[in-house]
Amino acid sequence: MAVTVLWGAVQVLVVAGAMFGGAVAGTGVTWELLPALTGVRPGVAGLPIGALAGLVVGFVVTHHARGWLRTARLRRLRRTGTCADARVVRLDRRHRVGPHGGSSTTYTMLLRWTDPGGTHECARRFRFIGAFRTGDTGFAMRYAIGRTVPVAYRPGRPARAVVDIPYAPMLADLLP
Repeated sequence: MAVTVLWGAVQVLVVAGAMFGGAVAGTGVTWELLPALTGVRPGVAGLPIGALAGLVVGFVVTHHARGWLRTARLRRLRRTGTCADARVVRLDRRHRVGPHGGSSTTYTMLLRWTDPGGTHECARRFRFIGAFRTGDTGFAMRYAIGRTVPVAYRPGRPARAVVDIPYAPMLADLLP
């Protein structure tokens, strides 16, 4: 829960900062740049347009940030952590259709591996949003029961393993 609260706070700060920056830039454009270039009267019409553009940019950045953080953490774990090949023990699929349209498919993957510290297990969820009735069927075929998947983790913390496949991480995967 603490990770979710922290991530939510970071998202709010990034979106608010981008919105403020967009409002300042929009006001600067309509107050300074346009009058200098075209000779029109200065105005504040750029304020809401800039704020809206900043809001969109903030949401796009925070949407992609989970993947960026996962990539950075995985790169660090490959250098300093422990890597192992885990076997897929179970793969559950859950498809949900929203009341107003839209759907999502969530795969829950249970992994098991053995290293010098013993046998370890972890479960990870991968969610696909879209209009597909069956979700991403390629995911289920690539990571079927019995397949091996690379994982990386800090020594002594195998429950916090990061699965080394190119899909969106859980929030718990992002922070050590």
